[in-house]
Amino acid sequence: MDPSLVTRDGPEHRNEMRALFAASFAQKTRAQWCAILEGTDACFAPVLSMAEAPDHPHLQARGSLVEVDGIVQPAPAPRFSRTPAEKAVSSERRGAIRP
Repeated sequence: MDPSLVTRDGPEHRNEMRALFAASFAQKTRAQWCAILEGTDACFAPVLSMAEAPDHPHLQARGSLVEVDGIVQPAPAPRFSRTPAEKAVSSERRGAIRP
C-alpha cells in the first residue's frame, strides 16, 4: 500500500482519493477483480445486473430473490426463523384496472 494514502483520509482529499480508486479499479475487469477478491476476508461483492443476480451463488444460498408471476424481485426482509414472511404476491402492473 502506498504510505501516503494514510495521510489523505480527510474530506478535503475525497475527490483525489475517488480518482485514485477509480483509476485502480479500471485496470481490471469485474471478472478479474472477482477472481482476486472472492474467497478472501475483503468486504467485497460484484455489482450485478438484475439478469445476473438470480444466478449468483451467495444470493441463491440466502434466498435473497424470489420470482413472482415470472418477475424476479427481492425477497421480503428482514427474515426471522420463527415468523417467516408471507409468500410474495404480484403487485399491480401500471395501468391495471381493478375489478
